Amino acid sequence: MPETYTVECPHQKATSTPTKKRHKAQFDLNQCKECPLKAKCQIFKNNGRYYFTHEDYMLNKRNLNIITIPKERRKIRPNIEATMKEFKARAPGGKIKVRGLFKTSLFAYSVGIAINFGRIYRHIMVNNIDNDLINTGFSSISDFFVKIFARNHLLNLITRIFEFFRELSNGSPNMQFSATLNFECF
Repeated sequence: MPETYTVECPHQKATSTPTKKRHKAQFDLNQCKECPLKAKCQIFKNNGRYYFTHEDYMLNKRNLNIITIPKERRKIRPNIEATMKEFKARAPGGKIKVRGLFKTSLFAYSVGIAINFGRIYRHIMVNNIDNDLINTGFSSISDFFVKIFARNHLLNLITRIFEFFRELSNGSPNMQFSATLNFECF
């Protein structure tokens, strides 16, 4: 958060100074008296003072950015209905196949990531974007996720196999199984 801000009205600029909880910009009152907008101006009614917070600055910045967007694109709403339809396709009967908060959260995040990657991939294919950087990025991202999920499933499988053989051995000294697994993702 900056110490000072530059505040502008249509006819002059002022630099702000920090106060205890907010910032204060002091405008030249002589220029305000000559301004044709003084009848509607809150700054003129407040003797040239304007108080604001960093949140006010961020709101103003956002509003100015929205004005620069073409009018037909200003209020595009997210297509959440399609996202939920794609999400429910992986939950037959409206029920997911996992139980527990952690597993459910992991499932939801993974499905959300997969849906978004699929949309990005289809966007690139439809627009015929043939860029080696994008192709390399997708392949490295998919390799990363495959390695993470494959590692977890492989560790789970190996653990179950060792548990199975441990039960078969019934503690006999002739059959001892132990494992030290080292996997690297990259």
